[in-house]
Amino acid sequence: MSTEGPQPAPTPEDPEWATNPQRAAIRLTDKLSPAQRAVLASTLTDRTTTQQLDEKYWEELFRVHDAEGDSNLSRAEFQAAMKAHQSLTENRAKVPPTTAALRMVFLASAIPFVGFGFLDNAIMLVAGEEIDNMFGMRLGLSTLASAGLGNAVADVIGVGAAKYIEQAVRWLPFVKEPKLNKHQNMMPATQRAKLAGAMLGVACGCLLGLTPLFVSGSFFTVR
Repeated sequence: MSTEGPQPAPTPEDPEWATNPQRAAIRLTDKLSPAQRAVLASTLTDRTTTQQLDEKYWEELFRVHDAEGDSNLSRAEFQAAMKAHQSLTENRAKVPPTTAALRMVFLASAIPFVGFGFLDNAIMLVAGEEIDNMFGMRLGLSTLASAGLGNAVADVIGVGAAKYIEQAVRWLPFVKEPKLNKHQNMMPATQRAKLAGAMLGVACGCLLGLTPLFVSGSFFTVR
């Protein structure tokens, strides 16, 4: 019977990766839970696919710039290939977002602000009315002063609720912010879509936030 205790998982520097990589891999996976193994397998699959695509890209790039066709790039050929790669990367990054992507940017910016605007207006009206009823006469507060204090309450609650509103929006199946690169995010079209979405969203939210006035019947003046 073997007296050896459980062996630790191999580190990247473990010499067994060079002498017996299969055994090292088995030792590594033995230390993982089933869930961790599933994540590792998924990650390796994704990285392998990406690596294969990268290898094909570089093979084609070097083949095009191999003027002599001997599979050996000279210094000048290699520099030309690197310049072409840099140019392709820059051009790909500067491609403007599609109309569909801009629509999703607009929607992803608008929906959270609908929630912010609704909470801000609704809480301000309810809190302002309660402050006016409870302290207006006692402290001599005007209606506008009570509304201002109600707005302060709404802002405080809004700061605390912002995180939860954003989390709730992420669960909506029709609100998926497109994956844009750094250059696309900084483009004027993207910035305009975000700004327009935020402005329209908060305007709609504030209108919806007038609901307490309709419920209480105090939206219109009584003549």
